[in-house]
Amino acid sequence: MNGNARNSLCFCGSGLKYKKCHLIIEDKVQTEKYVLGRKLQLHEMQRLFDETLYPEICIAKELEKGCSDKIINAHTLTKSLSLNQIAKNGHVYGFKNKDIFELARNDGFTSLRKLGVRTASTFKGFCSYHDDKLFSCLEKQNFELLEEQSAALLYRAFALELYKKKTTLDHARKSFKSLLDSFSSGQVNKGSEFLIRNLKRAKLDFEDMYYLNEILINLLNGKNYSKIRSYALKLDFKIPFICTGLFAIYRDIDHEIIQDIFDYSLPKMSYTALNIFYAKDGSSWLILNWLDTCDEINLRIINQMQRFNVEDQVNILGNLMISYTENTYFSMDYIEGLQLHLKEKIERNFNGTFF
Repeated sequence: MNGNARNSLCFCGSGLKYKKCHLIIEDKVQTEKYVLGRKLQLHEMQRLFDETLYPEICIAKELEKGCSDKIINAHTLTKSLSLNQIAKNGHVYGFKNKDIFELARNDGFTSLRKLGVRTASTFKGFCSYHDDKLFSCLEKQNFELLEEQSAALLYRAFALELYKKKTTLDHARKSFKSLLDSFSSGQVNKGSEFLIRNLKRAKLDFEDMYYLNEILINLLNGKNYSKIRSYALKLDFKIPFICTGLFAIYRDIDHEIIQDIFDYSLPKMSYTALNIFYAKDGSSWLILNWLDTCDEINLRIINQMQRFNVEDQVNILGNLMISYTENTYFSMDYIEGLQLHLKEKIERNFNGTFF
């Protein structure tokens, strides 16, 4: 086989070069030395995670000039406003496993645990300049549903998702050969199908985010906020949870499938941002944001929500929060005041599927 063919993208659609994908698979099936395979140890899997899942990058570097060298632990939910509103002794409850060892001990189940407000909701996705430039309208001004503020909410939720999708794709690519080597010759065909399917999903998800990134950069650079839609609830009572996240909704409020997020053939998904937070004046807000290109699905959700009173809408958005985003935090008093079966129900919903 010539070098050009080896260096071409693999026919399977994984996004890897042929020599790093199906050439290895074919060799593994045919080569006697791969008969047994070598099971990866947990510490090796943890190293693969550490090498790929927490890079220091500025998502907004293409937004405008002025990107600083200092990448910070950027809060996706403001500590001084939202997190401190629900914190007790500097802690909140959130979904997180400390490392892969804990995940293995829990059989892949993620439980609610106490988290410090200094690190809750942070990610290394912005430089200090862009974090201040983009989100000062949220952190230094009272929230009044201004166009600039709605755009900032959407972009912050989007940036977190882009960061996660990029690191997930990087991890899937970097760990591919190590995981492939863990299969015996008899397992490699089925095992490689699973790995390639994960790679395809990660690649498609990242391409969706990259496409949205180009749109949002153009809108923000031109301050053209007319294409950003919002549905907002401002409450005169406190809520015990906050979140920010961007996701593709699978089922509507009537439990009908509205987009098959597992169908790889769909050209693009429709995305929704959900932000639940506190403003400087102490009011609590629940806001859905989306681009006008995603009107069909999001307006369907809004129309269904408006059949209910405000309290029920809060519960609906709370269920969306638990089902679709891990960047979710609860007050200590709320979780510790729940009966055990209700706390376990929240955890099951978070760990469950969309079915």
